[in-house]
Amino acid sequence: GNGITREEYANGYTLFVFDLTPDLCLGDHVQPIKNGNVSIECRFGTPLETAINIVVLGEFQSLIEIDANRNVLCDFNN
Repeated sequence: GNGITREEYANGYTLFVFDLTPDLCLGDHVQPIKNGNVSIECRFGTPLETAINIVVLGEFQSLIEIDANRNVLCDFNN
């Protein structure tokens, strides 16, 4: 499971997951490299009485290569 009980969900705890890969199949294959921006905007019907926490996780592809001479090449710009 996701670690959120039914009682916690009823009290406002939730988890949203979005697959933003071009082919909607986050698998073991390499996706085309694209750059872009993502923003989050939250609007509430009434002012919040307490602070909330938003956790955002991003997954990025990087390339690591070990050549025949045992040189490790890293490309974290992708």
